[in-house]
Amino acid sequence: MTDIIKENKPLLNSEPIDEMVLPKLIKRITDPVIINAVVNEYIENKSSIVSISEKYKVATSSVTRWVKESGNTLRDSRVYRVGFDIDSVNNAVNEYLNGKESLDTVAGKTGISNLRYWVIKLGYKPRKIHDARYSQARVDECCALYIQGSTNKELYKKYNVSKRTILDWLVKSNIKPKRFSETIGVTPEMKKQAREMYAKEKLNCTEISKILNVSARSVLDWVKDIKRTQSELAIIKIIKNGGTLNSYGKKGKVKTKYGEIYYDSWYERDRLIQLDSNEEITSIQRCKDRIKYQDQNGIEKSYIPDFFIEYKDGTKIVEEVKPFPLLEKFNNPVKFKCANEFYKDKNIIFKTISEVTIYGNEKGHPKYKKNGKQIR
Repeated sequence: MTDIIKENKPLLNSEPIDEMVLPKLIKRITDPVIINAVVNEYIENKSSIVSISEKYKVATSSVTRWVKESGNTLRDSRVYRVGFDIDSVNNAVNEYLNGKESLDTVAGKTGISNLRYWVIKLGYKPRKIHDARYSQARVDECCALYIQGSTNKELYKKYNVSKRTILDWLVKSNIKPKRFSETIGVTPEMKKQAREMYAKEKLNCTEISKILNVSARSVLDWVKDIKRTQSELAIIKIIKNGGTLNSYGKKGKVKTKYGEIYYDSWYERDRLIQLDSNEEITSIQRCKDRIKYQDQNGIEKSYIPDFFIEYKDGTKIVEEVKPFPLLEKFNNPVKFKCANEFYKDKNIIFKTISEVTIYGNEKGHPKYKKNGKQIR
């Protein structure tokens, strides 16, 4: 078994140790003169332990031990820095508590950067940031503007604070926050006007809200006791969807002898079935002519009729399928007049088809049944 021989490495990179240096490295200072000078420097001159250790070339632990052995207590290192003492800390805390300046402002004036620590340690609670940022004069100005009619939204944008902050200012100033309807000037006359638009003019809540400059939810609350029949709702939906009849049924397509033809309503579907059974017709297709007209507000719009039909005798007819109650309402009379003028020079007849033509009455299609069950 081979013995492992460890070589003894020389200390300090093989450089010889100076005999005069070695005693200084291991010597312990016991001179009472030096110890008393260190303690007096700490107690009377208010010097820090680090500065004393650097001045007398001793360890900081030695300074700490000598101060404790002399019967004195160590100071809080966060208080005693160059330029201020405990009295300065008390003055800074009192200035902050009795004034309206922020912690950062008082700390910058007094030079005590850890002022928040001392405020908390002395048993006080720092003020909230937004209370310190805004003076009472600014809060009073905001409340005055609110009383004069400014909304919460306008104020929080002007003062660059949150809505909650504005509300807190109002509550602290004993001002009762207004409801949204009060801030926008809602009156009983406005509610009455909204109800008339909803009941008589058949406008929906969104349209009324745009006219009166209020929310659609507010309009709904005002008119919720006015009931509309299902047929009225269907007709209104037809109009808002650009005149299509998809409220009477889903869109789809019908297979005819002329190919598959799309329909936008139950009325159009049943009309296509009627036309497909007519032996005098040679062609049926969706109309592709775009007819321009001006609505009630003078805005130029366009619409496309439903079907283009050709007969054996050469007659050409364009049909527009529309519910009977809508034939004389809204923009429909103008649309039909423009359509008649559009096709007059082309030797094409324009017709409006309603449930009267399709079913022979104004009540609409009879309810379909399949296997004895109602499907419509």
